[in-house]
Amino acid sequence: MVVVGACEVPSTYGPQLAGDPAPSDSASQPILAAIPLHGCTLDMVLIEGRFCPVAQQVCVRWLEPREKNRFARCARFEPVSTCKAERISLRFCMDRLEAAGEDGLPLSNISWTDAAALCGRKGRRLCREREWLFACEGEQMAPYPYGTQRDAALCNIDRSPLVRRGKLIDLRQPVTSHPKCVSSFGVQNMAGNVDEWVVLDEPWMSPRGEKHLSGLKGGWWGPMRGGCRPVTVGHDQHFHELQIGFRCCADAP
Repeated sequence: MVVVGACEVPSTYGPQLAGDPAPSDSASQPILAAIPLHGCTLDMVLIEGRFCPVAQQVCVRWLEPREKNRFARCARFEPVSTCKAERISLRFCMDRLEAAGEDGLPLSNISWTDAAALCGRKGRRLCREREWLFACEGEQMAPYPYGTQRDAALCNIDRSPLVRRGKLIDLRQPVTSHPKCVSSFGVQNMAGNVDEWVVLDEPWMSPRGEKHLSGLKGGWWGPMRGGCRPVTVGHDQHFHELQIGFRCCADAP
């Protein structure tokens, strides 16, 4: 089975908030945010390189029958992905961690509009879809931020049960958890924990003919995609649920 393309459906450029530090470190946050590192503040990572818009990633083992489930999870991809389009130079700053509250858990139940506003208060913005994707997979086009084999021990993914008494169980974990759930650029928890809003590269059209740039990347704690390329569309900029959070990006000087 072969997956070709930047995503399963169109996506948008979304906000990215730097994850807030643990409560004990909160007093040092203004100092950290004021110190530049290669043009990015210390709570952000410089993402720079050549991004591939269209990648061929071959799955050699599925966790579910692919012919019956178009959202099937891939257990293992071939070790090398192939770029099928001209690469694009990207250079920007991205929050190292998901945006967090005082309890250290990712901020959630946040709409695309509110996430963009929260990023704006920090002088940042939602990440563009291609920025988020490149920070996750790197120039090597890794299907998962940590490589080619799906590993629920590394990230907050593939958790169950998901529902109790008709309500989604909150299985968020601190944004600083899972230190090995990290991309080649050093961005943490891009697979699972919470879905993250992005600004899509191309808008999706609602049944009413409205164009929306709101998209979700990364998946959340359930048995979902948890990979770099897939993107979820179909939720407008006011939609919010427990499993949805964000992180921020910024232009690099």
